[in-house]
Amino acid sequence: WNEHWEELCRHGAMVFESEHITRDGRLFPVEISANHLRCGGLEFICSFVRDISERKRVQAELQASSRRFEDLVNTIEGVVWEADAHSLCFTYISDQAVRLFGYPLERWYEEGFWQAHVHPDDRSRAVSLCAESSRQLETQAFDYRFLCADGRVLWLHEVVSVVAESDGSSAKLLRGILVDVTASHEASEKLRLLARVFEHAH
Repeated sequence: WNEHWEELCRHGAMVFESEHITRDGRLFPVEISANHLRCGGLEFICSFVRDISERKRVQAELQASSRRFEDLVNTIEGVVWEADAHSLCFTYISDQAVRLFGYPLERWYEEGFWQAHVHPDDRSRAVSLCAESSRQLETQAFDYRFLCADGRVLWLHEVVSVVAESDGSSAKLLRGILVDVTASHEASEKLRLLARVFEHAH
């Protein structure tokens, strides 16, 4: 109360969390809604106290679930992401993006970042496929090249799924995973070159 008294007097009302003690000495969380009243030259505090043990339990479970999700995502050999279906701006991207591409995570949330770093020869096709996924509300899978911070060019395999609006009329979010398939593409290209060599040899 000493911590909140000045603020309560200044604003007239406030809501804050605290802890109360049961008869057997157990602490439990409460939410206090307090009002500062004046009547007949006297000052009063009128407060309502609500047990929020259940809310705190649910919050703790959600936080634990979120941490488990983050741990799981960051052990996958790929980059998990979520983006606005219309602007293609990222709303979430996993930490693996830093290791794989070299750009700080905050860069990925800049408008147009992903489009600007798709290889120029693949950019139009990749953006069009994402747009097509949004329009058709269907999952798309495709490969393209991406420009890394250190100048490397990686081949990526991307799977994009769609989260529709509640009425199912249009796309709300895109979610996907990026996997580095550079080694596979390089091996395929070597096989194609060898096939051409054998063709000319015969």
